[in-house]
Amino acid sequence: MNNANPILQKISSLRSQLTRWILVRGFGHWLLIAVGVLLADMALDRLFKMDFAQRAVMLGLIGVLMAVVLFWKVLKPLWLRPSDEALLYEVERKHPEFQESLLSAHQLGKQKQNDRTTAGVSRELVDVTIQKGFADAAKIDFGKSLDANKQNLNWGLLVTGILLAGVIGVGVVGNSFLNTWFRRNLLLTNDQWPQETYLQIVGVEDGILKLPRGIDHRQLVLVSDASAVSDVPVSLEIDNPAGRSMVPMKRTGKPDGREHVFMFHNVSSEFRIRATGGDDVTDWIQVRLVEPPSIENLIVAARLPEYTGQAPQELAGPGPFSVLRNSQLQISLKTNQPVRAATLENAGTSTPLVAKDANNQSFAVVQPKQGGLSGGEYEIRLKSADGVQNARKTKFKITIKEDKPPVVRASLLGISGLVVPRATIPVSFQIDDEYGIEKISFQCDWKSEVDGKEVMVNDQIVEVANAGQPGLLASKTQTLSDVVPLEIEQFDLLPGTTLRFSMSGKDFYPDAENTGRSQEFLLRVVTEAELRSDLLLREIEQRQAFDQAYQAQLLLTTELQSIILKTKSADQGDAEFIAKLEQSLITATREQKSIGTQVVRIADRFEDFLVEVKNNKLDEAENELAPDQQIEKRFDLRIIRPIRQMDENSIALSAQHMDHCRSLASDPAGLKKAAAQAEIAQQETLRQMKIILSAMNDSEGFQKIINQIISIRNANDEMIKRIDSGTKPEPDKIDEDSIFD
Repeated sequence: MNNANPILQKISSLRSQLTRWILVRGFGHWLLIAVGVLLADMALDRLFKMDFAQRAVMLGLIGVLMAVVLFWKVLKPLWLRPSDEALLYEVERKHPEFQESLLSAHQLGKQKQNDRTTAGVSRELVDVTIQKGFADAAKIDFGKSLDANKQNLNWGLLVTGILLAGVIGVGVVGNSFLNTWFRRNLLLTNDQWPQETYLQIVGVEDGILKLPRGIDHRQLVLVSDASAVSDVPVSLEIDNPAGRSMVPMKRTGKPDGREHVFMFHNVSSEFRIRATGGDDVTDWIQVRLVEPPSIENLIVAARLPEYTGQAPQELAGPGPFSVLRNSQLQISLKTNQPVRAATLENAGTSTPLVAKDANNQSFAVVQPKQGGLSGGEYEIRLKSADGVQNARKTKFKITIKEDKPPVVRASLLGISGLVVPRATIPVSFQIDDEYGIEKISFQCDWKSEVDGKEVMVNDQIVEVANAGQPGLLASKTQTLSDVVPLEIEQFDLLPGTTLRFSMSGKDFYPDAENTGRSQEFLLRVVTEAELRSDLLLREIEQRQAFDQAYQAQLLLTTELQSIILKTKSADQGDAEFIAKLEQSLITATREQKSIGTQVVRIADRFEDFLVEVKNNKLDEAENELAPDQQIEKRFDLRIIRPIRQMDENSIALSAQHMDHCRSLASDPAGLKKAAAQAEIAQQETLRQMKIILSAMNDSEGFQKIINQIISIRNANDEMIKRIDSGTKPEPDKIDEDSIFD
């Protein structure tokens, strides 16, 4: 019966229409409210630039509000379904002419037959009532009982809401303003509204600024390059448990004026900050404190170039460190905690240090891998697992020093300014180099005259092989000293040639000729006769100097006797007399010591003559002519040794007695006795000086004779050579006096 009941069918249709009516009305209101709320949120965020927390709260409030509206406007009306009787009542209220026949028919039709019988109701009357209700239901449209005007209005609201939501959706995709709002307020990103100034808090990661605990922190805020207006004052708002405060930031002084700074002193508690400037206000940034990484053990060493042959040198102390060019920097360190990264910074170049353990607490690096180290300031930076850098800066400065050439000192032994063509020149040298000596050599130049033309010979190199010490130069010796001969006979120099030479030492520096040179020596090559004459003149000069020393000693002996014999005058006091006597004895003692110095210097000069004669090989001819009068005997046995013995014995004893006289100036008896002893030593000195002076005269005379004999022999040899060669010597070329002397 229910299937043929037109009232139930029309109630079902009305119920469907009512559901659509509720949905259209509910969603229409919900969309309009949602659009309004979103517009309000958009306006609030644009005007007040809400931070992340505020936007998150607003998004939550919007979600809750829209859920409540959805429940109130849509879900609740759908859940509270009206009964069939209520719907029929509303239909009959619109059609009073049916006098509730629809409601009566529906109610009677729902009752069971047994119920109608037991109620004592006439069956015929019930059927008539039901049929009449069915007939009346067929005559009317239940849907018209709904308010058509309100339905149209609801549809209008829904369409309007859909259109507005669509406009917002399209705007989010194509409009930067709406897109920024969508990303900021619904997706909760950190996009910023279009504005003239954009601020950036330096060091922020994921909305958190991590700072080392207990340090002074220099916080930077940058005005972004995207800012149309960059010349704006910037302030920093600080929110901590004590409250909020706004502090102005200072410009760092860079030319673009975009960088602002504020110094936090001794950061010991957490807080949050945000920057304001121009039309921008950044989000709140939470400041978290962490323990900063630090270096517990640091070893910095210079790995010297391979050619030096030296082990790495540890660079200790505050620096700056001077490092040899082409060296490498070797660094190893240990940190107080595991770190994410350790780098070596220099001149804008960052070199990562390699971790040496699984805990990332030991690191090492060799810088650079190839080539030489560059100078400048180096800094080691650490970054902890939390991204915090080391609080204490570890810096050191490197300066590059060059490998200096060897320092060469040289002197000639037993050589004056004149040499013969076959002379041997002994050179005493000392060469110092920090990293070893590879090669030693002589560099020789000379100038001579051949057939009236000047001839120059330059850069003649004579190598010195190991300086007389086998294997020495191969051992990277840092200091080398020795005496080596330069044989000039190999150059075939003619008399009259000017010889210039120096000693050079080269180190192991591979990139260039790193050579040090000694002073230059200038010698003139002469004949043997010229050198003999020069030596004789110098010998005469020394004999004359010794004669002057003898005269001075004779005068001093006389003066000492005069000093001792002096007596006090009538106008002199004892103290004055003794003081003058002491002063006279002091002067005499100094004079005695001076005589000793003079004669020793003369002995030194004779030793030089002896060495020079041997170096120039002049003694060979003399020894051939007079083997019993060798120059060693004449100079060494009769002049040099006696002079030195006299200085050490009689002259020194004389000075000692004279000084003793000074101490006895106030004791006439003691003074007289000491003076007698001094006189004995002085007389002995005079006696020895006479013997030495006589030996000098004998040596001069003998040397003159030897020079003449050698000159005659040389002239005779030259004449024989000319005759043998068929050349007759011209008369004016013969030295008759020399030949027939």
